[in-house]
This record gives sequence, C-alpha cells and structure tokens, in this order.
Amino acid sequence: MKWSFEVPFNYLQTLDKYQDYLFVLSQYLNDERYYNYIKQSTKLKILDNGANENEFVSMKHLIERARELDADIIVIPDKQFDYSATKRMLMNSLQVIDDMKADEFQYMGAIQGKSEEEILSCENEMIETGRVDYLGLPFKIVMEYGVDIVDKVVNSSPIPVHFLGLGSLQQVKLFKNHPNVVSIDTSLPVNFAMVHSGIEENWRPRPGTYKIPNIEKLDDKQLRLLEFNILKLKGI
Repeated sequence: MKWSFEVPFNYLQTLDKYQDYLFVLSQYLNDERYYNYIKQSTKLKILDNGANENEFVSMKHLIERARELDADIIVIPDKQFDYSATKRMLMNSLQVIDDMKADEFQYMGAIQGKSEEEILSCENEMIETGRVDYLGLPFKIVMEYGVDIVDKVVNSSPIPVHFLGLGSLQQVKLFKNHPNVVSIDTSLPVNFAMVHSGIEENWRPRPGTYKIPNIEKLDDKQLRLLEFNILKLKGI
C-alpha cells in the first residue's frame, strides 16, 4: 500500500522523501509553495476534489488543473454522506469528461451514503458505469461504520480501492496487504504532532482542527513527532 501525507507547506521538500505519491488538494493550489512543489514533482499525482473540506471544485476545473499539473488520477466530485447528490455529480462529471475529451486521466469515485445499503449501492453503481478506475473510501465513512464497511467495500470491488484518509489504525492493520487496497492519504501524523503526541489508537484530534495551510512553523518536538508518526504508519 502506497502512502501520501498532507504536511505543512513549509516542510514539503523536507518530508518529500516519505511520499510514495502526491495526493493533491486542489483547493490549496493558490498557495505558491504548494503549487510549485506539485508542479515540479515527477511522482504519481492524484488530484482531489475538496469534498472533505466542504469545498466544491467543478469537474471542468479539475480537468483543467490536472492538465496543468500533469496529474494522473482525478477524484470525481462528491458530497459527504450524500448518496443521491454524489450519484448526480458522477453522471454529470462523466458527461464533462466526454465533452472535454479527457481520456488521458484515470478517475476515482468517492463512495458516499448515510447507511450501509446506500454506501454499497453507491459502490456498485460506480463500478457498473465502467468509467471509474478506482474507488475512494472516505475516512469519515470508516469512523461512522467501522472496519466492517471497509471489509464489505474492499472485498466486493473488482477495481482498486484508495483510502481517502485514515479512519482507524485497525483499518491499516487489517487491509494493508489486501490486493484490492492500493493507496492511502492522511493528515493524521501532523494532527497528532500539533498536540505534541505520537499517534495513538484509542483517540485522535478532531478532524479539521488543524488546517494544513495555516500551519506555518513546527517546533523541534513537533517536527520530530511528525516524522515519527509518518514512519509509524508506514511501518504498521
């Protein structure tokens, strides 16, 4: 399983050695430090749609950005926990892809729903389009429904699964060697470092407490903990 870590922009080069690929946060590309780092990298790039941050970035804009940055995979727009809206966004996005002749990219569909039934229906419908190359499983879904939903999504998928954030350490331990699980992105190492802590299993800082662009400087202890946390996750 390959890892990408969201880290403060002043430490992008310092921590690049830990990035197996880049999970690109499209809503932050207006920051020159971040934009230049992404633009210059030759690593595989997955361009996110901003849904986890409650941002909406249109499919047209994502394709334009992906071409500009030489991205490889685009996360199709979705809405957190909203199965119906996500389905509409998927169908609209597929039309935009056709209109823009954007077949040079691969596409990831983020699974959403307010119940296990909706989540699995969303997964099946994305697969049935034949147009989605990867399934993205959001960490908030895992936090809400536990590792049982991970097991059902991963084992019923004929296409690769990406973990959109980390719902639990158990999620990594159980599925890190699963042939269907190919990658994960997470900001958990920096979230724990910000509170001067190594990663623990039984609690976590509240998601969204620390916004990556707002973290200008880490003290020496935080930086050591950030690297420690990254290595801990990669070593599980």
